[in-house]
Amino acid sequence: MSGDMNATGQGSQVNAANTHGSRFSEPDTGSTGINKYVVRSVLEAIGYTYGHVVTPELPVRAYFNILQQKALTSSTATVPKMMFTIFNGGKALGSKVKFSKFYLMMNLKAADHSIDAQEVYYKLSAAIEKTIGGHKAAATFKANSTGAYFNANETVNESFKILEDAIAAVGINTADRKYLTIGVNADSGSVYLQEQDRYDIEGPKNLFDQTMLADWFVKMAQDHPLLTYIEDAFADGDILGYQKILRRFTDTQVKVGIKNWFGSDLKQIMKHTQLVQKDDESEKDEEDEEKKTEEEEAAAAAEEARKAEEEAKKAEEAAKGKGGKGKGKEEVKEVVNTARDEENDLNKDKFVPDVIHFDRSKHTSTQALLDLVSYQMFLKEEEKFSIMIDDCTFDSRQGEIVDLCFATGITYLNLKGIAKPERAAKVDKFQEILESLRHVDIARLSIGSPNDSLGSVPASMGKQEM
Repeated sequence: MSGDMNATGQGSQVNAANTHGSRFSEPDTGSTGINKYVVRSVLEAIGYTYGHVVTPELPVRAYFNILQQKALTSSTATVPKMMFTIFNGGKALGSKVKFSKFYLMMNLKAADHSIDAQEVYYKLSAAIEKTIGGHKAAATFKANSTGAYFNANETVNESFKILEDAIAAVGINTADRKYLTIGVNADSGSVYLQEQDRYDIEGPKNLFDQTMLADWFVKMAQDHPLLTYIEDAFADGDILGYQKILRRFTDTQVKVGIKNWFGSDLKQIMKHTQLVQKDDESEKDEEDEEKKTEEEEAAAAAEEARKAEEEAKKAEEAAKGKGGKGKGKEEVKEVVNTARDEENDLNKDKFVPDVIHFDRSKHTSTQALLDLVSYQMFLKEEEKFSIMIDDCTFDSRQGEIVDLCFATGITYLNLKGIAKPERAAKVDKFQEILESLRHVDIARLSIGSPNDSLGSVPASMGKQEM
C-alpha cells in the first residue's frame, strides 16, 4: 500500500491506472461505511505497484509513460523544484512578520551531474538549525508538527537574512546559477482593508493601493536577489493587483503564485485564467469594425485638434490686441477612446498566474489533481501555468510523492518543514530518479542511440562513463 497514506487514508493523490492506461474511478462508498480515503489510497497503491512491476529498476518510468504517453527521459521529464517550509508566521499565528510562510527552494536538473541533492539537503538543514540556534531568541523559534519553525523574527528582512545566510553556508550557488532560492507566501489577504480598498503593509498612516503594493514587491525582489517565488501577493478577488504584479515580473526570475483564492477548484481556476478565444471569422469582422471605428475616431480627433488650434490662435491674437502676453498655443493631444477598448476586451478580468498551488487535502478524489494536470497540459503557451503540490500530512519515510510529481509533470513539490527526518526519504527518491535519468543519457550517448525508450542502466555503468 502507498507509503504516503496516513491514518485516515489521506495519501498521495495518484490516480491508479491499469496496464492499458484506463483510470480507476472513485467508488461510491456512502452505503458501505468504508472510509473513502482508505479506498482511494488502495487504488493509488495499484498505480505505484504497476510501476514496480513493469519497470522495477525505476517505477516512475512506467507511471510517467502511462500518464504522459511518452518515454521518461531527461528531455521529456519536468524535474520538480523541491521546497521546504522554513518559517510559519503571519497574522493568524500572532507573528510580527505578516508573511505566512518562507520557503527554501532547491532547483536541480538532470544535467547537474556534480550536485547531490541529499548532500545539499543535509547541509541546508544543518545550516538552518545552526542559524536559528544561534539567534538571540532561539527558544521562540519552535518547530511545529510539520517541522516548520514559528517565525519569531521582528521583520521580513530579518527572515530573509536567516535564509540568505543559510544558503551562503551551503556554498552551492554560483554567479551563473542559483541552485537554492527563496519563496514567500505574502498572505496579503490578511492585511487587506476592504472598506478602504487598501493594504496595511506599513501601518494605517501609509496604506497601499495595488500599484504601491506591486512596486513594494518589486523593491523586495531587488533587495533580495534570491527571491524567486511570491504567493498570495494580493487579496482574493483582487484581479487588478495580480494583473499589475504579473506585468512587473514578466521575463524575470520571480514567479507569482496563487494558493488561497481559487480553492484548488478547476472551475474557479478556469473562470479566472482561461482566456476567451475568438474564431477567425468573427475576429476578422471585429478587426474590420475596430479599424473602421479607429479611422472615424482619428478623423474626429483631427477635427477637434484643428478647431482647438484655431481657437488658440484667436485667443492669442485677442490677447495681443489687448496688450497682454496670452497663454500662447496650447499643446494638442491625441484623443484615445480607452473606455471603448476596455469595454470590448473579453479578457479584461482574466489573468494567468505563473503558479497555482493545488491543495490536495481539499479533495476526496484523486481525479481533481489529474484533471488540473490534463487541463493545463493542452493550453496555449500564453495560458500555461505551473502546478505546486504539498507533501502529505502524515510523514512517510517513502517517496512516492516524488514519483507522482515526475509522472504528472508537477513543477513544485513542497515537502513542508525542513526539521523532520522524513524529508530525507523524499530527497533520496528525488536523487534516485535524477541519477537514473543521467545514466540513461550517458548510456545513450555512449552507444550513439537516439532511442528515447532506452531503459535504465546499472549505476556502475553510468559511473564508469562519468
